Amino acid sequence: MRKIGNLGLSFLIKLASGYWNLFDPTNAFTAISAQTLQLLDFERLKPRYLFESSMLANLYLHNVPVMQVAMPAIYRDERSSLNLFKSLVEFPLYLLSVMVRRFMHCYVWQNFTAVSLFVALGLFSMGFGVVFGSYHWIQSIRFGLPATAGTVMLSALPTIMGFQLLLEAIVLDIGNVPPESPRK
Repeated sequence: MRKIGNLGLSFLIKLASGYWNLFDPTNAFTAISAQTLQLLDFERLKPRYLFESSMLANLYLHNVPVMQVAMPAIYRDERSSLNLFKSLVEFPLYLLSVMVRRFMHCYVWQNFTAVSLFVALGLFSMGFGVVFGSYHWIQSIRFGLPATAGTVMLSALPTIMGFQLLLEAIVLDIGNVPPESPRK
């Protein structure tokens, strides 16, 4: 269960921080240069389990390359002090705010790109499809009338198109990871 949870959390941290090149961003073993350390806004760094993700999010805003060094995670019989239910609320809410802040900083205020357009159109299209489809589905149940093929298509097509646009935005975002510095 810990490994599955770690994989899910790693994906969410990649999505929020923008460092798609890291396999395990929750590892907690970190080496950082003094020069890079000066870039960090310590007020924005979270304590405990959110420290790594808050540091990565902060570094991304400065376009700092991050390099991963292989280190196997070994889980033995020790128990985690992480509260599962609290974490299922705390982590996603924090990572959502980080993702929105990064998106606004990188794709709206700094540079309006195809990612910006795809996210805006994708969210609008998906929102329209889901709201329109939900409204007509409820009306169909309420009055006992089946929805027409046109109504179904008018809700399904924008939902699918919006999802595709959001996936494309993620693909383009993956290409925007700050490049690693060559090893010396």
